[in-house]
Amino acid sequence: MVQKIFKRDNFTDKSSNSAYDLLCSIKDELKGITGGVLELEIEAIDSFLDVEPPKPIALYIVYVKVPALSNYRKKIISVIEGKETGRFPVQLYSHLDNFNEPTVSEEEFLKKISEIMQRTAVDSALVTLYRQASAQLDNARQSGPVQG
Repeated sequence: MVQKIFKRDNFTDKSSNSAYDLLCSIKDELKGITGGVLELEIEAIDSFLDVEPPKPIALYIVYVKVPALSNYRKKIISVIEGKETGRFPVQLYSHLDNFNEPTVSEEEFLKKISEIMQRTAVDSALVTLYRQASAQLDNARQSGPVQG
C-alpha cells in the first residue's frame, strides 16, 4: 500500500517575504520621488558561490535605470540569498563604495537598503544621473517634435 508522501499539515500558511519580494515592494518609490526620471530595476539570477563545494545562491542585482538616457543602467546593490539557509539572512553589497553587510535579517532588510541608497557614493551617483537625464529631457522639450 502506498502511503501519502505529503500531508496537508506539511505546508504552512506562513508567508514570509523573500529579499526579491521586498525589493519589488520598493521599486516604485524612486520612480515616484524623481517623477519617473530614475527607476529601480531588479534582476534575479540563480548562481553558485565559487567555493568548494559550490554553494547555490539566488543573486538579486538592483540597478538604477534612466529611461531618458537610452535606458542606461547603473549597478547599485547586490543581494546574495543562500539557498540552503532559506530566505534570510542575506548579504548586501554596495557596488559604488564596496560596502558589504554580511548578515542582514528580514526585519533589517529594507532599513539597510535605504541606508545604502543614502550613502554618499550612491546618493552622488543618483543625483548625477538625475541631472543628466533632466538636462536631456529639457533639451528634447526645447527642440520640439522632429519635423519630417
